[in-house]
Amino acid sequence: MSALHPLIGAIISMALQFLVFLFVLVAIPISQFESVLGPGCFTFFGFKSHCSSLSVDTTGTAAFGCAQRRNNMNGGAVFAIISLFTTLAALVLAVMLLLRIPCMTPFALLFAGLSVFTILISWACVAGAFTIKMCGDRWSNFAMKYGPGFGLMVTAWCLFRLPTWWCSASFPSAKGRNKTCGATSDRTGSPRAGARAQGERETR
Repeated sequence: MSALHPLIGAIISMALQFLVFLFVLVAIPISQFESVLGPGCFTFFGFKSHCSSLSVDTTGTAAFGCAQRRNNMNGGAVFAIISLFTTLAALVLAVMLLLRIPCMTPFALLFAGLSVFTILISWACVAGAFTIKMCGDRWSNFAMKYGPGFGLMVTAWCLFRLPTWWCSASFPSAKGRNKTCGATSDRTGSPRAGARAQGERETR
């Protein structure tokens, strides 16, 4: 399969990374779990008696029932916030690739790969809090379901695997990178080397 044209790959990558950044940004404050029987829900940061409320009513162990589940949710929150910054960095680098600065491609790949990793850990922590037995029982045994925040994080993770592939597919060759990114071995080094060689011949 032939490599994608760098411009096409950069446009697709930027569009997907914008969606991923937006999904992570929206997912962090909203519900990860929702009650099937009432308006209450759990976010990364605690329990809301009404999901439409802007602030949580209970936090910490009092909200999640025990330290183990609290730690899982706190871990998910930490990696979600890290993901917010890594996806923003990846988006900025994707814009730079669109502006024909291909020497940024390795950094774009780095932050895209890092974001895939951090988003995965974030939603895995939430899934663990829901399915693993903690506090004497599993939340999955109660009248609860995953919330839209969890769905957005999983969707962001799936989407971010695509820009990583597209960025790799449109990765310019090393020779092209050297010419574009200002490597001076061909343009500045060769004339000097030629002058030195000519001087040596004249000396002989």
